[in-house]
Amino acid sequence: MFISLVKMYKAGGFSRIFQEFGNHLYDFIHGVETSKRELGNINNDSNLNDYYPSHKKTVVKSLDCVQNNLDDLSSYSFIDIGCGKGKTLIIAHNYNFKKIIGYEINKNIFKILSDNIRKQKSDRFILHNSDLNYESISNKSVIYFYNSFQESLTKKFFNHLEKSSHLNNIVLIYVNALYSEYLNNPNWDIVYQNNVSTQDINIYIKK
Repeated sequence: MFISLVKMYKAGGFSRIFQEFGNHLYDFIHGVETSKRELGNINNDSNLNDYYPSHKKTVVKSLDCVQNNLDDLSSYSFIDIGCGKGKTLIIAHNYNFKKIIGYEINKNIFKILSDNIRKQKSDRFILHNSDLNYESISNKSVIYFYNSFQESLTKKFFNHLEKSSHLNNIVLIYVNALYSEYLNNPNWDIVYQNNVSTQDINIYIKK
């Protein structure tokens, strides 16, 4: 335990320790398991070799901003690409989205995700044990994207969002935006930028 605390301190100081504590406290309060790290290659197409949970503060700040920029969330679907164990989906359930959709390709993590979501007892959740099917994204979608793909796939995904004429009401929450240069064009308005819990948040609305 002491060695783990030292490693966390070296990685991010006391803020990293508080974040880790907050992740475990969240799980305890909600009766779920989202905080345990899963080490190893969880997805060959991902930038992330290991599973790390989203920080609650990052998700809440993002969704509060989206809520302030949209007239009515009830007509929008929330989509988390690479949703892991579902912490972001569970937080999104506190907002008035029509559907809450999660994609998770790793089978072992998906089992934990399914258990966590089952405990929420809500019919608004839709889970997919697969990679993202671009065609499943519909008009009026809020997309949570946490460095989910490597560069070539990220570029392809952003191009799909831009060039699909039926996708006119798209909000993109891009956390730790490694490839934001592909969004620096007239197709997107950036409505929010911040660093929360050591995580960069960029929020875009498609014009």
